[in-house]
Order: sequence, then structure tokens, then C-alpha cells
Amino acid sequence: MTLHNPLHPPLPFADRASVNPNLPSSSPSLPQPEEFELSARIQDAQRAVDCALRDNFNTPAAMDALSDMVKAVNAYLAAKQKAAALPRPMLLRKATAFATRILSVFGIVDGPSDRWGTAHAHALMLPAAKPPSHLSLVRTLSSPLCTA
Repeated sequence: MTLHNPLHPPLPFADRASVNPNLPSSSPSLPQPEEFELSARIQDAQRAVDCALRDNFNTPAAMDALSDMVKAVNAYLAAKQKAAALPRPMLLRKATAFATRILSVFGIVDGPSDRWGTAHAHALMLPAAKPPSHLSLVRTLSSPLCTA
């Protein structure tokens, strides 16, 4: 329900920013160029890590790609802080989830319980996940996503 009060017309657009000076000057609903750049860097890191792991489990290359993504996120956060603007939480969550998942694959951190037969699945009274058949695993590992 919307209330209309003719005695108090809405503020003109230019005066709305003066109501709350803590709001960023740019519209938070529109992605900025740095968000597009960071999103592309996250996708590049995902592709690079995937290709490195498919290439005889090339751990150094995978960690380099992950490190490059973390550097890009840190640069994005520094730029947002310098501009007194708010970062995109979903973009940061995407990078964080990917980094956590890859680090959990290497056993560096505890990650989401996506491994077969974990204690978390048992604690939730769910049956343990059934591993994929060898045929589907071979199909997954041999898909042509990486180009040399």
C-alpha cells in the first residue's frame, strides 16, 4: 500500500543523496566496470584451475590461478574502500566459495561436505552420496573444456 501526501512531494533526484550521505554516489543496482572485470577474473580462474587439474593434476598451476584470483579480489576491495563504495556481496561470495572448494580439494581447509561418505551426511540422517560410475567419471575427465 502506498501513501500519497500532497503536502510533502517527493524529493527531486539530486536531493535524495543528501538525505543519507553514507550511501554511495553510484546506483548500487547497476554493476560497475570493476564488477565485470572481477567476474571475468573469477571465471578465468575457474577455467584455469579446471584445466590445470585435468592436466595430470598440475597443482602449482592450479594454485597460481587461485592466487591470481585472490589478488584480483583484494585489488577490487581496495578500490571499493578507496571510493567509499560498497562491494558486491554475491561476487565476493562466488570467489570465496570457489577458493574454499579448491582449497578443500587439496585438504588445506575444511570445505563443504561434497565428498562421498562424509560424517556430515550421516549427522543429517541422510544416506551417504553414491559415487558416480566409472563411465560417467571418465566422461567428465575427458570433456574438451581445456585447450592447450
